[in-house]
Amino acid sequence: MTYPLQAGDAVRFSFFGSVYTPPPDGNLLQLNLATSGVVIAFPEPPSLVVRVASAWGEGTNQSATSPTGWNDAAEKSTYVTSCHQQAAELPAEDRSLGWDTVPSQEKVTGVGWSKAKEQEAETETRWSATKPTDPSPTLGCWGKAQSTDSLATKALWGQPAIKNLAYATRWFRVDTTSPEWRLNDNRKPPLWNDPPGALAFRFQGVVYHPQSMPPIWFQFGGSISEHPIQPKDSPLGIRWLQVTQHNLSARVPWGEGRYERIRDKIKQIPYSGEKGPETPPEPAENKDCYLLMNTVNVVRLNYGEGDDTPIELLDISIELDIDSFTWQLQATVANRATLAMIEPDAAGTKDIRVTINGWEWVFMVESYSAQRSFNRERYSIRGQSRTRLLSEPYAPLRTKTEASPINAKQAAQVELTDTGFTLTWDTSSTGTTPDWTFPAGVFSYVDQSPMQVIAKVATTAGAVVIPATDTDSFLVQPRYKFSPWAWGEISTPIDHSVPESMVLNMSVEWSPEPAHNVVYVSGTYEGVAVEVTRSSTAGDKPAPDIIEDWLVDVAVNTERGRNFLSGGGPQAVVNMDIPLTNSEQEPGLVLPGELVEVMETPSWVGLCLSTHIKTGSSGSGRVVQTLGLEKHY
Repeated sequence: MTYPLQAGDAVRFSFFGSVYTPPPDGNLLQLNLATSGVVIAFPEPPSLVVRVASAWGEGTNQSATSPTGWNDAAEKSTYVTSCHQQAAELPAEDRSLGWDTVPSQEKVTGVGWSKAKEQEAETETRWSATKPTDPSPTLGCWGKAQSTDSLATKALWGQPAIKNLAYATRWFRVDTTSPEWRLNDNRKPPLWNDPPGALAFRFQGVVYHPQSMPPIWFQFGGSISEHPIQPKDSPLGIRWLQVTQHNLSARVPWGEGRYERIRDKIKQIPYSGEKGPETPPEPAENKDCYLLMNTVNVVRLNYGEGDDTPIELLDISIELDIDSFTWQLQATVANRATLAMIEPDAAGTKDIRVTINGWEWVFMVESYSAQRSFNRERYSIRGQSRTRLLSEPYAPLRTKTEASPINAKQAAQVELTDTGFTLTWDTSSTGTTPDWTFPAGVFSYVDQSPMQVIAKVATTAGAVVIPATDTDSFLVQPRYKFSPWAWGEISTPIDHSVPESMVLNMSVEWSPEPAHNVVYVSGTYEGVAVEVTRSSTAGDKPAPDIIEDWLVDVAVNTERGRNFLSGGGPQAVVNMDIPLTNSEQEPGLVLPGELVEVMETPSWVGLCLSTHIKTGSSGSGRVVQTLGLEKHY
């Protein structure tokens, strides 16, 4: 509330008692003093202030005696004026040598400057006209070049005469390999160096014009060192040669057959300047028997504080699905001593590296459990890949509104500042997620972790986040790199192939979705509205509208609609157990979001939704990779 002041001196305040202490909560009391047409009357200051005011009164009489400090100088100062009187005369003989006429010995030297005519007469022959014999060789030096004899050279200009050859050697091309000479780089420092405190210049908007005569004259400048002549851009002529052509006999490397896509993957035409993989994976083939030697190693990472410590884990399980941003680990610890080395403590979590058939994963052990009974102990651990550090509780929640336009890829990379993580987001080719621009004020969020923001940016465009296995990085890619209706085309690249004979176990679960063929995608307050229709359809089965704040660009709205329509139609989820081969043999490690061709009769292509790797224990043993594939009909 507002307290109105009374007019004049009608109200005065008197404060007494102890010192006023405001309440701890500032919201309990709030004083607002305001005037509304009333003149504020300031009370008279206390009597104590009136007494102090005497310090600013008129000076006392004792100050009158001080003006003597500003009176005229004492009489003794008058004697100083003698320093400005005319100097006394000194004996002439004391200064005659320094300021008198030139000594007689200087007169002797003046002979060189006296009778000029006599001296010049003696040297007149040195400055006389050129001897008559000089013009003959001089004119011959610049004689006309021979025109008749030079026709034999078959050049557009004739060869100079022999008498000119001696002078032509002065203009040979020199210094063709040194760096380009530049004036500013080779100029010596100015000749004048101002000693400290000796002279100061002050320029006040007026051009300084030096005097050519005394009392003082400065000349600033520098000297240029001599250098040989350099032809410019001479060695650049050999840098634009045509690329060498080879392998011209190579023709289209594919032909008729059942599994053409497999052969396409390993066939490459090594053009000049390109280098393919040194050891391409062997194509998967149907065999009666496969011989695999599995190896499993687990170590605790010490990060430079010593060698990594080997540990033993049992029943190792590693998995990742397409909608997760971390790899998951579950394992049984062999004994209590092993658990003590990797369990979380006050210093934080411990990291371990699991290597299976050459494929590596790095996990941070987040939790553990222990079960003890008579004559029996059992310990288990759970871990996740290090991308877990980008989410709560390891990363703080933040609120942000970008006041200026920003690209989606740039906005995602800003969230990783000072975290040590890197983002891979390819936007340059087919089958990738496009980048787009947020208008000012559109990119905004409240209480989100860095990974939540990045995941929201990805899902806005219909993309997913795929974490790396052993590095602090992750990949943003479309959920469907290519739509299911294009999987059967020969131009669609396939990431992995699985022969029928390599399948250990298979199960199918029918899971149909509505077969929409058109969807309306739009922003909320800003952006554009796009109607995405599946090609070669009538667009007569609309899906529910997709309306979000960050859908503000035609390209991203179209990509979001394409991925949404790709997930519809009759389909099934196929769970398939296959071996985990090394990186040099198909199919290797299959990641979610990759396309897999199963070479049975007939062959079909599916999208990997999840990957689950199981092994018995460290060392050697059976390793199974279970894939969850989305198969469209």
